[in-house]
Amino acid sequence: MRITYTTENPTSKYAWAIRRAKNKDELLEVLNCYKEVADDAIKVAETMTKKDFKQFKIDIKKAKTDQGEEWNNKFNERFGIIAMPKKLMISTLIADRSVAPWGCAFIRCQELGYFNSNPPLT
Repeated sequence: MRITYTTENPTSKYAWAIRRAKNKDELLEVLNCYKEVADDAIKVAETMTKKDFKQFKIDIKKAKTDQGEEWNNKFNERFGIIAMPKKLMISTLIADRSVAPWGCAFIRCQELGYFNSNPPLT
């Protein structure tokens, strides 16, 4: 995935692709296609067992509807980074709030260090 200033937000395509994965290897293939925005998700997916992947498939379907705060917290703790990687989430929020093209927001986030472990507070 090559990201330019005019790149459209890949969130919908990303979500569709991870839901379509039939096994851990396919999930990792998808994540590697989105590695610029999903590097943290790759790390989590690599540690998944077959049982974890099976649970992920069940839970990702449930995540489309409100399951309650406790369930949501457990899902986010276990699989949230795969469902919405940090870089994708931050850049999407900033693009929406700024009414800017997603690609522009992503590149600016990189330049300003927003993807670092301790991003600036400005």
